Amino acid sequence: MATFNVYIAPESRTIDQKYKVCIRITQYRKHAYLSTGFYVVRQQLNKEMKLKDKHVLKTVLDKIEECENTVLQELGNKASSYTAQQLKIYLETKFNTITYINFIDFARQYIKDLLEEGEKAKKDSGDRNKKEKRAKHIQTTINAFEDKFGKTFDITSLQSETLKEFEKHLRSRRIIVRINQFGNEVKTKREPLTNTGVHDYMVDIQTVFNAACKKYNKKSQGIVIIHNNPFEEYKIPKANSGITQNKNAEIAKIRRIFEYKGEGRAKLGRDCYMLSFFMAGINSVDLYEAKYSCLENERFAYNRSKTEDRRPDNAFISIKIEPEAQTIMEQYKDSLKKRAFLFYRMYANSDGFNAAINIGLKKMREDINTQIDKEIAEEKIKELNALKIGKSLTYYSARHSWATIVRNELGYSTHIIAECLNHSVDTLKVTDRYIKKEFTWIDEINRKVIDYVLYGKAGE
Repeated sequence: MATFNVYIAPESRTIDQKYKVCIRITQYRKHAYLSTGFYVVRQQLNKEMKLKDKHVLKTVLDKIEECENTVLQELGNKASSYTAQQLKIYLETKFNTITYINFIDFARQYIKDLLEEGEKAKKDSGDRNKKEKRAKHIQTTINAFEDKFGKTFDITSLQSETLKEFEKHLRSRRIIVRINQFGNEVKTKREPLTNTGVHDYMVDIQTVFNAACKKYNKKSQGIVIIHNNPFEEYKIPKANSGITQNKNAEIAKIRRIFEYKGEGRAKLGRDCYMLSFFMAGINSVDLYEAKYSCLENERFAYNRSKTEDRRPDNAFISIKIEPEAQTIMEQYKDSLKKRAFLFYRMYANSDGFNAAINIGLKKMREDINTQIDKEIAEEKIKELNALKIGKSLTYYSARHSWATIVRNELGYSTHIIAECLNHSVDTLKVTDRYIKKEFTWIDEINRKVIDYVLYGKAGE
């Protein structure tokens, strides 16, 4: 039979020198401590730190008697199967003394319990992977929840609007801060989660919430501590199909390239790749050969070298220089004003220039993938593997990606895409001779692509 005694917790002394009065529950030589709600000063205690205040002592002893009677009458012989901690929880819920449950603290304890179960499973069967994997995934979710809402969060504040706010947080590009093994803060960028990622995170939150309800609510006994159920109104997003996941991953890869900070050829590769993307897929040879006169009135006007000699319009196109492109262009402008860019002074010909770009892109790819591996190791988010850049990445990939986004994400026809890419459109060759081209509509599409990829703004 469990025993109940008055206990003054010396470690609980507050700033104003008060001590917490508890009821110590002992079962099988293990202890748990039930709060009485009383705090006493040193004068209310004797030399042995025992309670001497008669009024407080009587009240606590009456509470102990009530606990003993409750356990005896309601649990009876079943009480012997309870641990001290379980008896504490039972009495807390019975007396409805719990007024605040920190969702974060509960989640951390839940994770700890899962890991302990994993260790037990290892001893019993040699397999702890499932429990350990689940615990680590929930750990990542709770870290993200804490990033958004802080270390203390009343479980009764977990409402449908809270979950919507958390989902918005998960779908945003954000900076997380973690403490490494050396005690230093480490900042890491996080890409928006896909529907699959949001689904998995919200399932974790629901799992922890349901565990708390199971622990603190005893409906058969009329005890309900947690009244709210946010998942009655909030619906967890469905996991993506593979196609949608791949789509989002491709966009995330371009963002990774955009944010990459490298040196030497790696920087050259990144800059030229992004410049091509910001300029509706301009070829490297056209960057290399472009005359200084191509830069005028905040536009870049040129003849596409590949088809210039085969078309009546000399494959002419004019693109508005967007701010993102301008930032890169300023770094490579030809101070001699012989050509638009100084690449001709760096490389003997356009082939050498293109080769250098691709060498740089290879180095950039290795750097980005190494960073992703590091993030996976730190946060255990295997979904990040989808963001790794494949060996097929070349300068020309930017042109292909631009066209793919215009078609699949923004919904423009292949004919319009061909016009944007300055392809020859056979059916319109004759007509084009009599029509002066207007390029502002291409500018509008190009701006939509940039906004969609970099800032998550859907084209209208």
